[in-house]
Amino acid sequence: MKIPQGRFYFSFIRLAHRSPVIARLGLSVLLILGYYVLIHFIQTNVTNLDFVVPGFMVYVFGYVIALLFYFRLGNSYYRWYDGLKSMTYLRANAESFSMKVRSTLNGNTEQEKYLLAMMINFYRSVRDKVRGIQDPERLIPQGNLPRNELRMLDDMPSGLNALIEERINKLYKEGKISRVEFLDLSRNITKNSEYLAVCESLKDTPPPKTYIIHLRGFVLFYAGIIPFGFIHELGVWMMLFLAVFFYFYTGMEIISEEVEDPFGFDQNDLPVNELTKMTERRITQIIKS
Repeated sequence: MKIPQGRFYFSFIRLAHRSPVIARLGLSVLLILGYYVLIHFIQTNVTNLDFVVPGFMVYVFGYVIALLFYFRLGNSYYRWYDGLKSMTYLRANAESFSMKVRSTLNGNTEQEKYLLAMMINFYRSVRDKVRGIQDPERLIPQGNLPRNELRMLDDMPSGLNALIEERINKLYKEGKISRVEFLDLSRNITKNSEYLAVCESLKDTPPPKTYIIHLRGFVLFYAGIIPFGFIHELGVWMMLFLAVFFYFYTGMEIISEEVEDPFGFDQNDLPVNELTKMTERRITQIIKS
């Protein structure tokens, strides 16, 4: 969801209906508001609720929840940022490798095109792997490496990285590149494996579910007892105040859940397709230069 960059600060409000927070919390806010209406009805029409939660307890619980949300949102953002860094480093490494291949194999067009096309394939396979896809039809077949052989790779990115390493090793043994050039190119292959491991870790190791369940339980408990700290002071206005409070607090948790998986297909996830296309364009420019 692209936020308008106009001079009027409130221009973003017209996009509020597309917010995932509103979409996912609408029913929950209505339920909690119904609970507050019930409490207010009992207080005003049935019986006087003498149970009052002391103000200091309300504030202490509020500070504790704020700290929990701080760590939750911070952890999710850093996962998103680590995903962005890994994809950016992979792109920079692919461009560095392509320029080295171009200068090292200048004149050996066949080997050069093979290695650069395989690097594009590697980046495409990383894009698919972090999204739970492994489809050789998305790759570029090269020479004696048709798609049916690519289909036999158990792990596409690691397999393609190994094929690139094998070709570089073969060129070194044939005397077409020097030892220094071989080690320099191999360094890029090693970095590919390192950045790939980071991306896979972010994809395969979500935050502990126990922490999330505990946090949500704490928020619901707090939302349940907080009316008894304000009902005698705010009266009917308590319902509006506490419903807004519940929306903003739980909305932070929804935002955390949205960004903790940076490689998905949601509008708040990383633009992996755009990053891949950008890398392919730059490698293609290197080939044509």
